[in-house]
Amino acid sequence: MSTLATDLFGMPLVMDGQDVAHAQGVLGRAWEMQADRPTGEFGADLQALADWFDPKLRGQTLRDKLVELPPLDPGVMRLPAMILLPCGDGRYLVTPEGRAWLECSRAPHAESGGQVIFSTAEAAPLERQLLATYRAWTRHRIEDVVEKRTGAGAPMLPTAAGIVLMLLVNRSLDAETAIRRVRDPMTQAKIDDVVADVLESFADVLGGASKRGRSREHFSLWSGYPLTEARRRLAGGLVLDANEGFVYVERASEGQVIDFVARDIARRRGADEATVDAAFAALVDAYRRRLEDLSGLGSGFERVGRTDALRERLLQAVRDHP
Repeated sequence: MSTLATDLFGMPLVMDGQDVAHAQGVLGRAWEMQADRPTGEFGADLQALADWFDPKLRGQTLRDKLVELPPLDPGVMRLPAMILLPCGDGRYLVTPEGRAWLECSRAPHAESGGQVIFSTAEAAPLERQLLATYRAWTRHRIEDVVEKRTGAGAPMLPTAAGIVLMLLVNRSLDAETAIRRVRDPMTQAKIDDVVADVLESFADVLGGASKRGRSREHFSLWSGYPLTEARRRLAGGLVLDANEGFVYVERASEGQVIDFVARDIARRRGADEATVDAAFAALVDAYRRRLEDLSGLGSGFERVGRTDALRERLLQAVRDHP
């Protein structure tokens, strides 16, 4: 490859014409392997690269995708990793910079003695698009957290809303009235069984029965997603004492938590007053059927008057929702 300084997405500003053609061919083949289509409009192709470079992707997802990626022969002339990333086992990925260079290389350029002359000015508009794309990727996590905390994103899953309502119905507002996570597997299984009954009853009415079925072990207070999602949405309003295993709504935040969950449920498609009322009634009925079991485990503390007030506040939020 040409040996001049690299100033254009990691590639030289002056290159032999044969080197340019070779690089275009390698990047084009690599792109088709990873995108399963030829290159298209630059902006759309950048968005497609999120399938490989978005930081929100799980490591296992990427490992699985790389195993399925066909190997590529890059030829004798090796391209810089900035534009063609080696991934092991003869597999390569066109990077966002690589796609930008490919875009630049296809434009008309001055030539001299068989060499192609690039200009850094050509890269400026593409660099702005790259910057906007990287900014969106790097801000995704914080923006996702902010959306969840402010209720601006998608409504929380019915089971996540259900675990918060169950705690409120149970009057779990401090360590004394908390539902507990315990280390003894048999005792924890009994607690989780009560939780699963209550959450399933609520979710089946509010969101409809799951087509794939719900795995009850996913409702566990140790590793279940309802409690995990609820904590993400409510931050400090939902307390999980890691040492003692207490799970409860922070008393000082009770009003805010009720309002947040009520508004969130009201935002759900099809969440009219009758549906929400029926879902809450199903939750309360399931809770009361298992209250003796919960009390026997040291975690049953409902007061009917508070439950009635919670129901009315929930329904009022639905009435007020535009």
